[in-house]
Amino acid sequence: MTEVWRAVIVDDEPPARQTLRLLLARERDFTLVAECAHGREAVAAVTAMRPDLLLIDVRMPGLDGFAVLRELGADAVPAIVFVTAYGRYAAQAFEQHAIEYLLKPFTDERFADVVEHVRRRLRERALASLGEQLPSLLAENASRASRRQLV
Repeated sequence: MTEVWRAVIVDDEPPARQTLRLLLARERDFTLVAECAHGREAVAAVTAMRPDLLLIDVRMPGLDGFAVLRELGADAVPAIVFVTAYGRYAAQAFEQHAIEYLLKPFTDERFADVVEHVRRRLRERALASLGEQLPSLLAENASRASRRQLV
């Protein structure tokens, strides 16, 4: 069974959101759960929807992409791909633990490469999370087995 990853798109430019929406729709294991035009809307959507992936522009009126991440806090931030026309923010993006930096304009092939990279990272996160849960799951299973033997 294939995992379905939930995504949120944040960009103040409607054509940019449309491009991302259309390209993401080609990916069967990603589903768009929210599309936001500004930072405040993004904070609300990420808080409510708890997406796996956030495709976010850097420069937007009001809260920029970095301010959105600060508002959300480190524990609530999903996998991040900055999508921007400005190359100068790349170092800052990776300091914020972005998985990818997609420079506008980009090709369909570059987008596909980014999605594949994100996909690998999300799978790694899922496996790491399962690994962290495994000892307690095994202990719980052993406890149930012991109780059944006593009955």
